[in-house]
Amino acid sequence: MTRMLANTDPGLRRAWHPVARSNEVGDTPFATRLLGEDWVLVRLPQADGSTKLASFVDRCPHRFAPLSLGWVDGSSLRCGYHGWCFDAAGKCTEIPALGDAEHMPPRAVATTPAGLAERHGMIFLAPEPPVTELLDVPEADDASFMHGALEPISARG
Repeated sequence: MTRMLANTDPGLRRAWHPVARSNEVGDTPFATRLLGEDWVLVRLPQADGSTKLASFVDRCPHRFAPLSLGWVDGSSLRCGYHGWCFDAAGKCTEIPALGDAEHMPPRAVATTPAGLAERHGMIFLAPEPPVTELLDVPEADDASFMHGALEPISARG
């Protein structure tokens, strides 16, 4: 007997999913929903002048406020609630209420996906370690390739 998967089936967490178009994600946090879980995508400036694509579960580890309501501050995403800052790897780089002599609490880490990739004008996310490599379509980079872009469906109406 074949079992049908629901849209939030845990088995899908180990697959790649398109979550945004590349041009939708910049230095303003972009909220998206995947498999019943909220995520935030953002491009964080780096010291060499480039940007790094980053993604986090859309929940600050401090008071669970949505990180998508924050903003880019330097090379970090700053939570809009109490100002905690996270680098692209999810490491907390600043807690405004802590003095310089105090240490970061162990829970001061933003949850990142196991896989995050940008390819062919799309951003793909795998919440848990993916069971396959992300599909490569070399033809998609050829100028003669005919793209058939569909309008995204938003769960946030």
